[in-house]
Amino acid sequence: MTNKELVANATAYLQKTTCYMKGMWCERLTQAEYDYKCKQYPKNKTYGNEKYINTDVYAADCICWMKQLLAGGNVNRRLSYNEMISNPLGECTNQEFYDALYDCCEPSQAMPGYALATTGHAAIYVGNGQWMDFNFTSGQNGVALHTGFAGTSFKCGKIPGIAYENPEPVQDEVTDFLTFLYNLWKESKK
Repeated sequence: MTNKELVANATAYLQKTTCYMKGMWCERLTQAEYDYKCKQYPKNKTYGNEKYINTDVYAADCICWMKQLLAGGNVNRRLSYNEMISNPLGECTNQEFYDALYDCCEPSQAMPGYALATTGHAAIYVGNGQWMDFNFTSGQNGVALHTGFAGTSFKCGKIPGIAYENPEPVQDEVTDFLTFLYNLWKESKK
């Protein structure tokens, strides 16, 4: 998968109903799955997600969302557990995800598809100073798009298994136009 495909798959979740559930990776939120995940992680009971049971919601936590994205999951393809852990990093923790990042840089220097991570959180840079994550904090319940990096202390780097393509060079139309005018003027002086 390329970094562009990763970003496209991640940003598609912004158009869907999502909610934060620890231990989930966007599989269906049935009553049985909800009960199981609440027993496994009692904190899940505090998020108020009962209303999403048996709906078309995408429930996940940050690292499981990232793992399912890396395994090819998207809004059109929900993955089984075995499919999800077939991602390039396997059944990794936030710490292991953090440790696996390479070619690291400051978030402001990242290319789309770079990971943003702490030892307890995983997010993705999508470009234009924006990043997204799956979280339950400050009014966020599910996936959200954020702008800027103020107050964050992310490690930023490439994710193993992703093919990073340089962004297309941006054509500066003003410069092209001025060059065109200059060349016309230069020709007129001959």
